Order: sequence, then structure tokens, then C-alpha cells
Amino acid sequence: MIHSMTGYAAASAESPRGTLAIELRSVNARFLDVQLRVAEELRALEPMLRERIAARVARGKVDCRVFFIEGSVPAGSQRLSAAALARLKTLADEARTAFPDAAGMRIADVLRWPGVVAEAPADERATRAVAEGLCRRALDELLAARAREGSRRSRRWCRNPSPPTRRSSPSD
Repeated sequence: MIHSMTGYAAASAESPRGTLAIELRSVNARFLDVQLRVAEELRALEPMLRERIAARVARGKVDCRVFFIEGSVPAGSQRLSAAALARLKTLADEARTAFPDAAGMRIADVLRWPGVVAEAPADERATRAVAEGLCRRALDELLAARAREGSRRSRRWCRNPSPPTRRSSPSD
């Protein structure tokens, strides 16, 4: 059976950190070229993902995107950082001294300040296990999509199996 190098697959599952998602896209390329776009907090998964993809895909340009879906943070996993709040209060006091007529900070401003809202440490082993299972499922789906695309293309070629032949003329 002819296999195409074009395909798409996506998989998602709940993890200790929230909903984890993986998308795989592949297009034609002479050699295997794996491009990973991984959320910063998931960088530790990169070598495992690259290894899993290379073990199952021989050719093509494969784009792999791994991310958390917004709004999927488990309840109780966030907290306020006392150190970040203290630094922010000091900065706000200094700014108020320099700009006495400026409006004060709102709660929403405080919560958006980098480092104020901290995530509880997550179980890295459990997240890795979920990511490995997702990668396996997404690769199964990608390879099936590539096989379907290849058989679709081969059926198209079978309708007209050979190109028209050139007739020889008496002058040849």
C-alpha cells in the first residue's frame, strides 16, 4: 500500500495540570524533519516527543504542537505569591511617591502582574505519562490519516494507470 506523507492528528486528555493537547501535522519532505512547538512549562517533554515521533515516522516534515487548553486549571492549584505581592506593594508605594495624582492599582492589575499568581507544583511523572499516551494516540491517528491519503491518491492514479503513448510517425 502507498503511504502519503500528508496528515493531521489531534489528541487531548486531562492531566494533573489541566487539559493537555497534542496536534501533529505532516507534509511531504525527503527526510524526517520534526518541528516542536511546546508550551514553556512543558519543555521537559520535548526529547521524549521527538524520540516517539522519530520511532514511528520515517519521512516527512512533522509539526508537533503541545499545549494546555485555556480554562482547564484544576481548582485549588493556584495561590498568591507573598514575595511577589510584597515586591509589587513596594513598587506601588515608590510609584505613588513619584506620581501622587495617579490612580491606585485595582485588584485585576495585581492579579495580572507576573509572578503574583503561582501554580502549585504539579506531578511531573503523571504529566509525562499523560503526554506519552497522547503522543501514541496522535501518532496512531496521523499514520492512519497518511495511509488513507496514500490509498486515495493511488486509486486516483489507477483510473489512468499509464500516460498516453506517443505514436510513431513514418518519418521516425
